[in-house]
Formats: sequence, structure tokens, C-alpha cells
Amino acid sequence: MPGTIGVLRYTINVDGFIGLVMVWSVYIIEASDESLYTGISTDVERRFGEHLKIHMQGVGVGAKYFRGRRPVRVVYIEAADSRSNASVRESALKKLSRVEKLALISSASIPGDR
Repeated sequence: MPGTIGVLRYTINVDGFIGLVMVWSVYIIEASDESLYTGISTDVERRFGEHLKIHMQGVGVGAKYFRGRRPVRVVYIEAADSRSNASVRESALKKLSRVEKLALISSASIPGDR
């Protein structure tokens, strides 16, 4: 029986063994200059806060990308089975044109957004 607790995905097999794996996400953030930033994380909300902190204070573990622009909102999230798969998908999304990214974003919805 599979389920999710926070950023951990768990399964229980027939012997009652619980297996835990990190849940990775690929996300896109809209920046104050309307550019789109793509990244991966096990906790998108925390990562957004780290990006905001680096913009506000110039220090921290957020992407240097946000030193010159403010992260506005998360516009896209996609789950991945592993860090490796998340990284591969991140790379693919980064290769998309802006128009293609906007089409992807408009085809998905984030709970509470819209």
C-alpha cells in the first residue's frame, strides 16, 4: 500500500516492511522580470524561501539567479521518482523555449493557483 508523508513516499510490502524514498519535484518559478527559473527539490516551498532569502539578503543557499531578480511564485510542479529522474526532466525543461514552457504551465494547475 503506497502513500506519502511530507517529502517521503512509502510502501508497505506483504511482510509489513516499510520502504521510504524521497519525493523529488521539478519546479518552475516566475521571477520579477517575468523570466522562468527551473529547478529541483524535495521541498519546493522551502526551496522557494531559500531563493527569496538570497534575493533579499544576498546570502544563503538559494540560486544566484535570484540575486538580481525576485522570485514571485511557483507556476509549475512535477513529481519525479528519483533525484536522477528529476535532474533529467529539469534539463529537458531548461531546453524548452519560453513559449513551450508557458504552454506546459498553462496545461497544468497548482492547487490554490487560479
